[in-house]
Amino acid sequence: MNESKRCPSCGMAYDDDNLIVCLGCGAELHTLPTGDNKKYNLISAYKAMFTKFFDFSSRSSRGEYWWAYLANAIVVLFFALALVGIDHLAAVNLTASGDVRQVYKTAFDIVNYASAVYGFVILIPQLALIVRRLHDTGRSAVMALLLFAAPIGSAILMILLAMKGNRGANRFGQEP
Repeated sequence: MNESKRCPSCGMAYDDDNLIVCLGCGAELHTLPTGDNKKYNLISAYKAMFTKFFDFSSRSSRGEYWWAYLANAIVVLFFALALVGIDHLAAVNLTASGDVRQVYKTAFDIVNYASAVYGFVILIPQLALIVRRLHDTGRSAVMALLLFAAPIGSAILMILLAMKGNRGANRFGQEP
């Protein structure tokens, strides 16, 4: 039988271990376990994504995932803006000599190839990060296959990645 606990301030009984504050007086009942309290920022999350390159078994916090996602989006945006900028310069200089047009074409090709290489380099670390994030919510890596059920599957996956992780340890390890 589950025994009720009492608020130390007002004595109100409660039996929900997930309560943080007393519903009667608002006093703090207990603090939540917080893992190692690792705080991520844009750079540290991006670095962590690459240092945990092949880690498909542990967990990653929401902060780690979304900061790394933002850093990746910034890099992709940089490539896109560079391609648009080079294309715009080439369009403005349509009357330029063949050598100048060749310079624009070469620059465009270099940036385009660099963005493709980046896409291949980031593929495994990004997939590992998605799997670790799913593990934090108690879900199997199989859920990452939702990426291939676009656009509905990708939307569902984004919702799952945005959910709070399990408090404390789960079958994939300790709380990040």
